[in-house]
Amino acid sequence: MADAATLAVAAEISSSDGIAPTFAAWKGGQDDRWQFYLSVVRRQIAALERQAKVPLAGLPLVISGMASSSIGMRELPYRDLPFAIDGSDLSAQPVAASGDFPHELMLVSGARTATDVMRGEETQLIGALAGDSPTASERIFLFPGTHSKHVTVAGDRAIGFQTYMTGEFFQLLARQSVLADSVAPEGAWDEGENRTGFEAGVREGARVNLLHACFGVRVNGLFGRSSKPRSYHYLSGLLIGCELRELGEGGSVPLTVVADPVPAARYRHALRLLGPDRKIAVKGVEESLVKGQARIAAHLGWWR
Repeated sequence: MADAATLAVAAEISSSDGIAPTFAAWKGGQDDRWQFYLSVVRRQIAALERQAKVPLAGLPLVISGMASSSIGMRELPYRDLPFAIDGSDLSAQPVAASGDFPHELMLVSGARTATDVMRGEETQLIGALAGDSPTASERIFLFPGTHSKHVTVAGDRAIGFQTYMTGEFFQLLARQSVLADSVAPEGAWDEGENRTGFEAGVREGARVNLLHACFGVRVNGLFGRSSKPRSYHYLSGLLIGCELRELGEGGSVPLTVVADPVPAARYRHALRLLGPDRKIAVKGVEESLVKGQARIAAHLGWWR
């Protein structure tokens, strides 16, 4: 919940009920899809009311991300790139309040190229650029996550992006592969041998064959060359280094990492390892999301 005047977050609620389990729950019951998803949103609003200790009936909602996908509450078509970074030309669908759901709702769609898609990062990008003046030179914005995005901006347009399955591959390898017995998520990434493991992984991932390097995690465990925590952070570094290798060493294009503090710190450190002279900025993902949703809604005449 954000203050309309300042866009400061006044209260927030988080849940493990992500889009995939919500979609699976809907398919299992086969209720009306829209109403089922509204019931999920309604429960979260009730939890937010309890936290904020204020009534929220009539509060307008802006919903972006996977909610507008094929497994979301209602599928909306993607906006083709390029799109304006001020939020003026993204696709969105307003829905009027009703008796059983007393909230105006705006569902924001995603963006696509001929070979890639995203839902959510386009909104965060628009928020991350709020207050910035367009520049003729290219800039790249990184959004670490399950499916990390690298979005290229030139002037006042987002002109291209690429997706990397870094987070998903890491979870699969660390939890379900033969490497699962060789790693353990203990300790912070930037402390002691965890840090040296992460740094070694970043450097290796940027220069060697990833499939071969990943099996080395098991070999190092079998031969007692690495502790499980160090191997865990080494594996994380391997995948991040592989993701970042295409940015090149010492590139001149400015980079901005948009993320929560911990992943932002990991990515910034990895980028510094691979390109010490690179210009790197960091912006918070929560602030960017709220600002992006507000800018999109305002340009569509919905936010006043």
